[in-house]
This record gives sequence, structure tokens and C-alpha cells, in this order.
Amino acid sequence: MIFLWCFTGGSGNPDSEIAEAVRIGIQKVNISSDYKSAFFTKAREILSQENSGWDPNNIFPECIDVAKGVVKQKDGNSFDSVGKAALYRDENTSQWRRDFE
Repeated sequence: MIFLWCFTGGSGNPDSEIAEAVRIGIQKVNISSDYKSAFFTKAREILSQENSGWDPNNIFPECIDVAKGVVKQKDGNSFDSVGKAALYRDENTSQWRRDFE
């Protein structure tokens, strides 16, 4: 029997705790609250500025970049997943998909 362990409350935990959980075998860490918090904090900052407008095309790019930064920071500091996509590739992966590596 195979067990896959999940850290369901990963948001808000220090990177050191997440890194230790990954090191001891946790295979899934949920950080969506951290991602959403970064996104909406930036959105509130933009919307609080005079003449910021309400156009998502003006607001969302910066919000998305900040949220991506959270994921990249977690990847680099906690998950130890940078550069490891090849470990999850199936031998039967279509060539067109392998071209994107």
C-alpha cells in the first residue's frame, strides 16, 4: 500500500517548517492562501491609488507577478522542486511535450 502525505495547512507556515515537512516525505503542500493573500494585497494597494481605475488589464498583471513570486520563493526555499520536473516524466510522454522542457 502506498501513502501520499499532504500538508493541508501549508499557508502561513515558515519556510523552514515546510522544508522540513518535504524533507521527511510530505509530497503535497497547499499554499493557496499565501498565493491569494499576495494577489489581493497587491490589488488593494493598486486600487487605493488615485485614478487606479477598475480595468482588470491594468490591475491584474502586477497582482499575478506578486503571487508568482510567492510560488517561486516557496519553490526555492521550501519545496526543493526547482529543476526536478524531469523526475516526473513518463517514458511514454509524447515528443511534442518533451520539446517544452
